[in-house]
Amino acid sequence: DYNVIVSIAEIYNTLNKKEEAVANFTKCILHNEKDARALHGLANIYENEGDFKSAIKCLEKCMEIHHNSPYYTATTHAQFGRIYDKLGNIKEAMNCYRKCNQLNADHK
Repeated sequence: DYNVIVSIAEIYNTLNKKEEAVANFTKCILHNEKDARALHGLANIYENEGDFKSAIKCLEKCMEIHHNSPYYTATTHAQFGRIYDKLGNIKEAMNCYRKCNQLNADHK
């Protein structure tokens, strides 16, 4: 079950075993390229390692797949915001945070 593999990847990530986490997240995505949980997990690792290009690629894929899901869309905008903030693009970060906030308000 790939939900179990994603959970294992998240545990590896928590234990700071990044290679194992990436391998398990990647395994899930190869099996189901629409696995938003795995895409976000992989994006988190890339973001934390400073590989913003790879993180953005994962998040863009997540947006394509789950553009109708308020939860994943809001979560993805928040993560885009963090990345743009780290890159010094404050204007784009604020736009992402505003979108996240609006989606959360609309979803309540």
